[in-house]
Amino acid sequence: MSNVHNQSPLASGDLDPGFGDGGRIYLSVEGYGETVKIQPDNKIVVGFRTGPGFGLARLQPDGSPDMTFGIDGYVIGEFGQDNEITPVTDLHLLRDGRILLVAEKTTSMRTYPALAMFHRDGSADTTFGQNGQQIVQLKPAGQDELQTGFCRHSTVLAGDKILLTLTPQRVLNDRYEGLLIRLEPNGSLDTTFNSRGYVPVPYKDTGLTTLEGVAVQADGRYLVAGTTRIRTHTFSFMTRVHENGGIDATFGELGYATVEIPGVNTYLGPIALTQDGKTVGAGHLGGALYTSRGLLSVIDAQGQPDAQFNNGMPALLSIPQMDVIWRDVIVQNQHLTLVGGGQTSEGITRYAIARYLPSGQLDSRFGQEGVIRGEPRVSIAAATLRQHDANIITVGTTEGNGERVTVSCYSG
Repeated sequence: MSNVHNQSPLASGDLDPGFGDGGRIYLSVEGYGETVKIQPDNKIVVGFRTGPGFGLARLQPDGSPDMTFGIDGYVIGEFGQDNEITPVTDLHLLRDGRILLVAEKTTSMRTYPALAMFHRDGSADTTFGQNGQQIVQLKPAGQDELQTGFCRHSTVLAGDKILLTLTPQRVLNDRYEGLLIRLEPNGSLDTTFNSRGYVPVPYKDTGLTTLEGVAVQADGRYLVAGTTRIRTHTFSFMTRVHENGGIDATFGELGYATVEIPGVNTYLGPIALTQDGKTVGAGHLGGALYTSRGLLSVIDAQGQPDAQFNNGMPALLSIPQMDVIWRDVIVQNQHLTLVGGGQTSEGITRYAIARYLPSGQLDSRFGQEGVIRGEPRVSIAAATLRQHDANIITVGTTEGNGERVTVSCYSG
């Protein structure tokens, strides 16, 4: 690891030369970096996809491998021999030191949420699910088939219950509705939640919704972001759900806050909560005639557009000849940091990081006028904040002779 330290203060958005080699490290295992969290002792836990399975790595605060974790700092696993691909969608660090990995198991073109629990040292917690793993399979009432779908976002509740969002793969009962799933701490369905362990989350009376981000308010209610389609128009929404699974009709208009821009499609992904109870949603605009533009929306505690943020309108970011799709959002002392990116007009992967002020304007002190435009063939999937110095830790993938999981540290 590099011992070079810049004697002058780093500017916000600079790679930290005290981390890894010039601010960046590459894992020794090929794969795709997908999620990252920081333990209270500042060790970094990375989740990634490798081959048909999943991987975990733990790093010391300076980016070197933590040899006390797993085998030489790594845990590699699969959800059964029939597993074809395992995107890792989230990691959660429990209060007792255990590590929960959330992924998707795909076999024969059917996808299910898949979870694995590990002890602090990387060994499987065999009290969770079956030998430390749980495949979430739902059979809706009146159906012979299991509901399959994509689980992109999750959170852990007080008492270690687990909340997942699911976007279905196919129509059941003439409806295509995202599901909110609640699990017991051992991975089984929590049947005290809507008597089944899951609840459909529609948009008003439409039968077409996908679900993405999820967060939990201090009072225990759930905030959920999703997308719906009415005729030819696709737009995003946020809704608030009671602990019993019912929509909170006092939120927004009849329980919903919409994120719409005339003439274009809006898509929300991750969400986060501010200290004053606002909900921050990140995603992108999409359309056939232009590259995607990054989208950031803030909704107040009552479900109305936050008038203090960009006059109540979503903040949009365009980078010439490049898609901008926000993959993660961090609330940082009222500053909002987003990571993501996409393809350039030449089809080359490139990342972007941006930081916004509470007003909805880009923070000119960060990067170049609020934005970092990353180098070619490097992507970023997720980020987290290191508390002791407010530095930003990102995880992604560097393309080349085999994909390399890439962890970077930027000055906050």
